[in-house]
Amino acid sequence: YWFYGKNRDIDEIKYIFNLVKKGDCVLEVGAHVGYLTQIFENIVGVEGSVYAIEPTPKNREFLEENTYQSTIVLPFAISRRLGEIDFFVEDFGGFTNSIQYDFVLNANKSKMQKSKNKSIKKIKVMTKTLDKLCDDFNIKPNFIKIDVEGAELSVIEGGSNLFSKNNSLMVEISQDAKEIYKFLYNKGFKAFKSNGDELKNNEYSHGNIFFRK
Repeated sequence: YWFYGKNRDIDEIKYIFNLVKKGDCVLEVGAHVGYLTQIFENIVGVEGSVYAIEPTPKNREFLEENTYQSTIVLPFAISRRLGEIDFFVEDFGGFTNSIQYDFVLNANKSKMQKSKNKSIKKIKVMTKTLDKLCDDFNIKPNFIKIDVEGAELSVIEGGSNLFSKNNSLMVEISQDAKEIYKFLYNKGFKAFKSNGDELKNNEYSHGNIFFRK
């Protein structure tokens, strides 16, 4: 897990340090085992707060071990609607678990061909919208990170009220790029790459994209 984390783009980490400050509240949607969660914890300090959302049971066990007791770990899948949903879990480290079956399948085809004992499992998880989550737990985030393996648009569409008030987020965009950009542009955001370059209105880049007002 640490090896995976160390391969992250250093520009992305630097940009996070520019946006997140001591005492801030961070909402992390899709925390995996807590690599970025630990960075958020160290930036915001004891004066701040971190809410880490992770629906995969095995990932959540590691996440709880890797993070401070003060960090709130929540087991929901964030979606555009409330209720219960099928959630697809792979056995290759949990990096590509998602509510999108095709995303998990396509991301793991080569691994599955090499190992017949590894597969994709379906579990049921409770869903909340971003707006409902923030209302229920009184979360007022200064910074939001969204990394949900293909379900980014569903997460963002459930946060209309939140994004009207929030000023800073990072989204790992892998699908529905044009729709995501347009939604956030309509909320007053501008888009930036991790090196600080602003994206033009007709650029719909994938990867980790920062949005600021």
